[in-house]
Amino acid sequence: FFFQAEDGIRDAQESRGLGDVYKRQEYYSELVSSLIHEMVHVIGFSRFLFEYFVDENEKRIPLDKIVKEITIRGEKTNIIILPKVVEWAKKHFDCPDMEGVELENQGVSGSKGSHWER
Repeated sequence: FFFQAEDGIRDAQESRGLGDVYKRQEYYSELVSSLIHEMVHVIGFSRFLFEYFVDENEKRIPLDKIVKEITIRGEKTNIIILPKVVEWAKKHFDCPDMEGVELENQGVSGSKGSHWER
């Protein structure tokens, strides 16, 4: 995001020049990034909502067709095994043997399993 001074984004106090605009730009970019991140959770990317996933015919997808627990590097973790997700990941990572896309297994109960592993 880039906010120009003429966009009307101003502090209540008098601006000290373009430096303030750039500081606000970084701040707004972080806000927008956080908003997008949380909206993705709201529309369904949360381990608490996987059981409600439906296919193109609006039939509920069984949980064992969405996520699978495996052991990676000696730790139990979950992977997403939805065919379209796996197909995309295989191409993106150039890894034809990929079984699924790993979910993070760290964090608190609300975030664990609701983010891609980095």
